[in-house]
Amino acid sequence: MTTDPHHDVMEALRRGTAQAHARLEESLGLLDGVPSRSRFVTFLERLYGFHVSVEPALLDQQGCGSFFLARQRVGLLEADLIALGRSPDDVRALPRCPGAPALARSDGAATGTLYVLEGSTLGGRVIARALAGLPWLPQDGLRSFDPYGAETGMRWRDFGTFAREVQASTGTTPILRGAQACFALLTDWLRPAYQT
Repeated sequence: MTTDPHHDVMEALRRGTAQAHARLEESLGLLDGVPSRSRFVTFLERLYGFHVSVEPALLDQQGCGSFFLARQRVGLLEADLIALGRSPDDVRALPRCPGAPALARSDGAATGTLYVLEGSTLGGRVIARALAGLPWLPQDGLRSFDPYGAETGMRWRDFGTFAREVQASTGTTPILRGAQACFALLTDWLRPAYQT
C-alpha cells in the first residue's frame, strides 16, 4: 500500500486525536495553579506504571523496536521519582498498566502509540519550564518531562519521517487507531492523578 500524498499521517493523527488529547490535558490540569509535590508524585507514579508496561512491548515490536531503543523514558521516570523521595524498591513495586502491552500489538498500533509518547515530549518542555523554581523540584529538574532537551524538535521530525514510512506499508488507519487507543488508555490509567 502506498502513502497517499494528500493524506499525511501526521496531519491525520493531529486531527484524529485532537479531542482525546484536549480531554486528557484538561483532566490532568497539570498547569492549573501551583502544582503540589504530592500530586506530581502521583502523576509520575502512574506514568511510570504505564511506561514500564508499554516500553518492553514497543521494543519487541519488529517494526519500531530499533527506532524506539534510544527513546525509552522509564529510567528517567524512575530517577525522577527517586529524586522526589521514593525508594528504588518502592518505584519498582508500583502498579503496572495491564492494557499497555497490547498498544504495541502491530506496527501500526505501535506507531500510533509512539505518536502519543513522542508528542508528550513537546508538552513536557512546557511543563518543565512552568515547574522551574518550585521549592519541591529536584535540583536538576524532572528529566522525564524534557528527555531530549534541545533535540526535541529534531526528534519530533525524525518521528514524522518514521511514521510516514510505516504509513507506506500499513496505511493510515491502523496508526490512527493505535494513537486513539493509547490516549484512551492513558486517560483512564492516569485518573488517580486528576485534580480533586
